[in-house]
Amino acid sequence: MDSLGNTTAATGKGFAIGSASLTALALLVSYVNIVNEKGFTMNPSLTNPTVLVGSFIDAMLTFLFSAFTMSAVQVAAESIVSLKKFQGLWKERQTPIMPHRSAFHERRFA
Repeated sequence: MDSLGNTTAATGKGFAIGSASLTALALLVSYVNIVNEKGFTMNPSLTNPTVLVGSFIDAMLTFLFSAFTMSAVQVAAESIVSLKKFQGLWKERQTPIMPHRSAFHERRFA
C-alpha cells in the first residue's frame, strides 16, 4: 500500500511539472505576440546567442541563490547547535530573536 502511494505521488508530480511547463510556454508565446503587436520584433529562438546566454545565466542564478540560502541555513543552524552544546552560552542568550538575527545577517549576500 505504501509503494502505491509513492507511485501515485511521483505520477502527480510529473503531471504538475508538465502543467507548469506548458503554462510557462503559453505565457512566453502570449508575451511575444503582445510585443509583436506593439511593433517590436522579438526572436526568442535558442539559436539566437542573446537568448542562449540569457538562459544559461538564468539557470546559473537559480543555483546560486539556492546555494546562498542553504549556506545561510547552515550558519544559523551551527550557531544554534553551538549554543545548545555549551549550556553556559545558552543561558546567557536564551532569546528567540537569535536565530532571526542570524538569518538576517546571512541574508546579506556581501
